[in-house]
Amino acid sequence: MKRILLIDDDADFIAVNEKRLTDAGYSVTSAYNGEEGVEKARAQEPDVVVLDVMMTTPDEGFEVARKLRNDARTKHTPIVMLTGINVSEYQLPKALGDYDKDPTWNPVDVFLDKPVTAEKLLNTIAEVVK
Repeated sequence: MKRILLIDDDADFIAVNEKRLTDAGYSVTSAYNGEEGVEKARAQEPDVVVLDVMMTTPDEGFEVARKLRNDARTKHTPIVMLTGINVSEYQLPKALGDYDKDPTWNPVDVFLDKPVTAEKLLNTIAEVVK
């Protein structure tokens, strides 16, 4: 059974997606902030991390992604980053471009905008755990 770690400060998002992922056959662990998420990722070495950007701080998810990439236990763990930044009042001007994955600043495997459909999240996770 593949292990998924959800890191998000939105309790409703966690509850809904724990159920969806468990129903799809995954083992799910959750963390409600970046520090807790990093600790759980290091201890449990999940098969995939699903990570929010804005939690305790507006850029906490980016910091978590870099910490996971710089740790031998989690450096190859796929990270699916989710955020509402690109579609919210925080959206960057088009001249600057949208947030996306970047090997140094935002070293994630997939970057998805919230809200994300259950189907899209499940399909993305299935792809990265192959």
